Amino acid sequence: MKYFKRIIDFILNLFNEHPKSAGETYMGHMRNAIFMSLLSLAMFLVLLVHSIFPFIFKKTGCRMVSYINDKCNRAVVFYIDSDF
Repeated sequence: MKYFKRIIDFILNLFNEHPKSAGETYMGHMRNAIFMSLLSLAMFLVLLVHSIFPFIFKKTGCRMVSYINDKCNRAVVFYIDSDF
């Protein structure tokens, strides 16, 4: 029974170690990661359209990059052990 508990604790630690070092819960980290993924996808589409039609989204791409950069820089403050 102790061996089973050690396995469960090891698996839970795999899922919780990084979010905890970022000052988040597992679900909070997942929510933020999904949000950043969707925002990155939107940014890709904006910049793709801008590359073809330079008169569209003149400042939007840079604003999105700046927003993501600011959000990531604020998140780094919470790291105990840096992944960078």
